[in-house]
Amino acid sequence: VVVYDLGLLGVAYAELLGAFGCLLVALPLVSRTLKVSPRSYLLGLWRPIVAAALMSLAMQRAETWFGLGDGLIDAAFRLVVGSIVGAASYALVIWLLWRLCGQPLSVEARLLDKLRQMTASARRSDARDVRR
Repeated sequence: VVVYDLGLLGVAYAELLGAFGCLLVALPLVSRTLKVSPRSYLLGLWRPIVAAALMSLAMQRAETWFGLGDGLIDAAFRLVVGSIVGAASYALVIWLLWRLCGQPLSVEARLLDKLRQMTASARRSDARDVRR
């Protein structure tokens, strides 16, 4: 009913409602599997939620700034610009929030460690190639 009355916005609301329903079903399973309380799990989601909201705003501002039309070229440009602005703004906000929280041992810390390992490995590989 909501989908027919509100159109595309109704679809978005239905998707959001479905996501919350999945969270309610999955939360006890995830909590048990990860051996973490549902409260702790949900508290760990605030940084990604804030980053996603700010990413959305940045993408909307970028689209408004470019003033694109409805053509195919405009849609392709919107996709490229939205992807770049979205990825950059999300990464920046999530990094800033992580830093403001005192850099807790979290997914962000593990990701940075993995990136450091990959860049160190690439440098070693490059150094070996130069010596040959």
